[in-house]
Amino acid sequence: LPADIEVGEKFEHSEMLLYKNQIIEETGDHEKAYQDMLSVKNKVVDKMTWRSKLADLSLRTNRLSDAQIFYRELMMINSENHEYHKGLQQALGFTGGEEALNEERQ
Repeated sequence: LPADIEVGEKFEHSEMLLYKNQIIEETGDHEKAYQDMLSVKNKVVDKMTWRSKLADLSLRTNRLSDAQIFYRELMMINSENHEYHKGLQQALGFTGGEEALNEERQ
């Protein structure tokens, strides 16, 4: 986005990008959603949401080492969020795998 765009407009644009990514994810194309999330990193204002979505998509696309890194970063910021603990456990292979992930996320 151009530098002269107001903060409110940047936030609105950022939210639109996250919504677009959600739609991609809802089609079931997690790989495309993952790539899209990477491409909008510098345009998303809400970095916690971005990192959380990327952690989840890393897990869904079997990028387990990346998911571990993202979930650990998220836990350093908010250690009380149980979803981050569950995600890290899944990335480390301590739970029922993809079936459990899909059941929990629906």
